[in-house]
Amino acid sequence: MDENREERFYDLLEADENDAEAQYQIGLCYLNGDGTDKDTQKAETYFRRASELGHAAAAEMLGKGSIADQSPNTEDVSLPELCLRAEEGDADAQYAAAMQFLENNRSEAQRYLRMAAEQGHAMACYQLARTMLPDTLDYGCAVHEEQPTYQEAVTLLKNAVDCSCAPAAELLARCYLYGLGVAHDREQAEKNFERAVRFSTPEQAAEQMLQLALRYAEGEDIDKSLGKAFSWVRKAEQAGMTDARAQFNERLAQYEQKKEERAEQERQQAQLGADQETVAAEKRKQQAAAEAEQRKRREEETKQRQTEIDAAAQKLHSERQKQQRRDTFYRYLDRILEILGQIAGGICEVLMFIFDVIFSLIGSKDEDESSCGCILLFIVVALIWYAGSQVLHIFS
Repeated sequence: MDENREERFYDLLEADENDAEAQYQIGLCYLNGDGTDKDTQKAETYFRRASELGHAAAAEMLGKGSIADQSPNTEDVSLPELCLRAEEGDADAQYAAAMQFLENNRSEAQRYLRMAAEQGHAMACYQLARTMLPDTLDYGCAVHEEQPTYQEAVTLLKNAVDCSCAPAAELLARCYLYGLGVAHDREQAEKNFERAVRFSTPEQAAEQMLQLALRYAEGEDIDKSLGKAFSWVRKAEQAGMTDARAQFNERLAQYEQKKEERAEQERQQAQLGADQETVAAEKRKQQAAAEAEQRKRREEETKQRQTEIDAAAQKLHSERQKQQRRDTFYRYLDRILEILGQIAGGICEVLMFIFDVIFSLIGSKDEDESSCGCILLFIVVALIWYAGSQVLHIFS
């Protein structure tokens, strides 16, 4: 590399940052590889700085489209050739190859994007960060578990923003807005939304300004400020959008209408939820009443069964007592009959003895003894007949 050209390049780097011509010349150096390595991303950054300082040629260069996206070394180049250049370290080829792999081979696309990002390729940083973040960024993202890749994505986006990458500034603003990979910070979100406008190409700038004006007017993503909104509408008009005010009013009216519709839907949803809760509460009340009635019925049935069981137990106890009394009675009766039998046996023996005596007297030859025997026999028979009648009377 020519030492004079390299010295000139470093002299330009030491120039005042507010020197538009110096910034433009640095951009040309990076674009053409004059005194330094070729880097289209850094070229775009310096052209944009010069354009913001009012340099017409720099604005014209940017007007041709994103310098980073204009990669003459990758136009009409086959994928195998791109991969070969990418493996040799060509950042533009790495980025171009990654974009072709992005839909069908995400891991390979990320590998090439990372290679390009490590060389400072702004769009590669932006695209790689996109692969690390949720497809749709909204407030719901913040409630999900924070992923380590989110913080890495924010770092990549910051690097891309340093190279004046407008899409990266827009995405970084949303990360700050929703607290994704970085602390929630509406002020930083606002700053990056404004950076996205400043970094936009002239063709996109007016639309981006109008979008930022609507953000200020709506006050959802950033703090509401009608003054800033009207200021950005005026800038959009100055950037070439002659009907910026009419579009602003129309889009703001559409937003207000959609906001009212959302509010009405939320009210209807809330009312529906309240009605459903009322119905659910009534069902719970009815269910509780039915359960109470069922519980009461079960208690009554249990009580009735217990009463029946107690009655059956009482009846059984009474029957057992009766049976015990009958058993006792028959036991005593058997004993009495046994005793009576013994007494009867004794009486029979006495009677037999008496009859023997009587018959012996009756059979005696002495008439007096015979008469006495007859009289005694009559008396004994009479006593037996009387005793028998009394016994029958007792048991009758």
